[in-house]
Amino acid sequence: TVLALAADEFWRWTWRVPNPPAQLFTRVIFAQEQFVAVGDLGFIMTSADGRAWQVENSPATNRLYGLIHTDQFVAAGDGGSVVVSSDARKWQLTNVGDSLIWALAHGAGNYVALNSQGHLFQSEDAFHWEELDAPQAKG
Repeated sequence: TVLALAADEFWRWTWRVPNPPAQLFTRVIFAQEQFVAVGDLGFIMTSADGRAWQVENSPATNRLYGLIHTDQFVAAGDGGSVVVSSDARKWQLTNVGDSLIWALAHGAGNYVALNSQGHLFQSEDAFHWEELDAPQAKG
């Protein structure tokens, strides 16, 4: 039996920046013709090509888990930290409560955040958040 293996460029990965790796990244997206990555200690990096990366000035100090793009970039994480940017370079800090934000979503003109306690929050602008009433179980 002959087993043939092949690999193309997709399977060849090279660590670029920082070297050696200084932070754990939790999310990366591509929007506005750039890659944006977030992670530990509020770390945010951008890249036009996925090879050369630039560290951005982040007002967050907590790990960021969620990252989405609508007409702006929004990332959220530990301690309810939320950072918002129109260009992924200049970020503003706000909060959604004080618990870890696991996930973010956007649709129907609203942002929705889910925290580690299972509570949902909504915002029209990603800066001003309100907790949604918990759904009631139907008997």
